Amino acid sequence: MNELRVMLKEIAKMTRRGQLDGHMPYLLEIKPLSNTVSVVFASGRRQDVVIEEDGEYYVMASTVMGTQRVQGITDDDFFTRLWQRNAHTDVVAFGLDKKGRLIGRTTHLKQTLDQDELRFYIEILARECDQLEYLLTGVDTQ
Repeated sequence: MNELRVMLKEIAKMTRRGQLDGHMPYLLEIKPLSNTVSVVFASGRRQDVVIEEDGEYYVMASTVMGTQRVQGITDDDFFTRLWQRNAHTDVVAFGLDKKGRLIGRTTHLKQTLDQDELRFYIEILARECDQLEYLLTGVDTQ
């Protein structure tokens, strides 16, 4: 996890410089003593990404909707459409976690992950989760 923290710190520096130059549409904030990073978009919306180790992989996940909101879904076709959406994407998969929250998730082999790929995966995961959250709820809660 030390290697991961080093890469995250470098990415955070890069996004700060990029925001000052006007080249980055988001800012990455690392939460101290945590495996969570916050992606703050130019619009002010933010999305947290949790990164955990699972054997030879890093698993990145971000919450789209909490358990109560998921339980309140009344559209019978919602999960079918979500499953169909997963079939047409290569990076982010959406599903329910053990707590019943709707999350976006992606994995990458630790051994081959470099700083640019890590930044790409964090950005894509955060953006996809934030967009789905906004489409479903109209608010920025996660």
